[in-house]
Amino acid sequence: AQDNGSWWLYGVPQANNFLTSQSATGGDGMYTEYDDQDNYEIASYVYNSHYILLNTGTYYLITSANRNAGHFVNEIALDRNNDVFFSYRSGLTLFRTSGLSATSTSFTNNTVTVGTAQSGEQISWMKVSPHTTASTTLFVGTNLGRIFKITNANTASYASALLASSPVTGTVSDIEFGANENEIIVTFSNYNLASVFYTTDGGTTWLNKEGNLPDMPVRTVLRNPDNPNEVLLGTEMGVWGTTNFLATTPEWASVTGNIGNVRITNLDYRPSTKTVLVSTYGRGAWTTQNTETALSTTETKTKKNLNIIYPNPSKGISHLRFDTAKYSTVDISIVDGSGRLVYSKKNVKSDEEFGQKMVPGNYILKAESKGEIVYSGNFLVLGRTGGDDD
Repeated sequence: AQDNGSWWLYGVPQANNFLTSQSATGGDGMYTEYDDQDNYEIASYVYNSHYILLNTGTYYLITSANRNAGHFVNEIALDRNNDVFFSYRSGLTLFRTSGLSATSTSFTNNTVTVGTAQSGEQISWMKVSPHTTASTTLFVGTNLGRIFKITNANTASYASALLASSPVTGTVSDIEFGANENEIIVTFSNYNLASVFYTTDGGTTWLNKEGNLPDMPVRTVLRNPDNPNEVLLGTEMGVWGTTNFLATTPEWASVTGNIGNVRITNLDYRPSTKTVLVSTYGRGAWTTQNTETALSTTETKTKKNLNIIYPNPSKGISHLRFDTAKYSTVDISIVDGSGRLVYSKKNVKSDEEFGQKMVPGNYILKAESKGEIVYSGNFLVLGRTGGDDD
């Protein structure tokens, strides 16, 4: 948390749904990492001030001579299998710090050269592949849209190769893997370009998965490990999701709910408890636990279908799909950012058309049945083009 340090959140949720918290480090809290065997945690301050947190105390991972390198919010990655830490240095170079453990307190930083930087090119994201465990395979994205694959990145005999093609010229904001190392989702955090791409051949060819997503930066992506068609995106305007990611043109809908139209900085998932974590810029961290196999950031089982409202975005006219075995009709209300009611309709059936021409912008749509909230979430209205609607 910028200006508020790095914090441990743990224990059973309290009555107000907050977790027990404890400060780990002060100052500007940046990226964090952890060992899956609970031998150590990693917290970050600005640039290359990264700390390993042990039972015996807090120790620098990066030597004093190297701490001013990197970005203010500095990119990091951790190979939990081989206990190797990577942090951005400059241009297309990284620091590699090996030998992390529950007892090591002094470290050496080696430089890894990813490639020859083009003019103004810098590293914007790093991700360790979970599919190679005996050594480190590190994927590196840049602000020019290039993606590199580094094999044996944990050793001095590493090899770096540029993926066969780049999907778009933009800032790589996240790299996530599917069932194998050739199945990759990449997101970009720029305006005026497609932001979501997918490859099944290791980057030789890329499929555009932008679909109906509004033109906005995408910061992070999460795929349901139990269902490859279900994907969540953390965007500049909350959480969006689809249940048909493998379609040629996926249909995305806002599923941000009470989190709101805020920048999402990270999405993560704990398979053992089916818990989704959402971290935000300015609205804290949120979790939800799913009793079904579907990923969701909504609060009730009746709202697990990510395409419950369609189309969204729309021009003001839309449909709502809900469980007709439980609800015969719903009452719909739409309010603007100031809380003013701009539209309402009672006794709306599932898949029935509703709405009207509305000023482009962000709204909150709520559907209720006999006092029970069936759906509550963002409703995005886009500008109209062509014909009499201009």
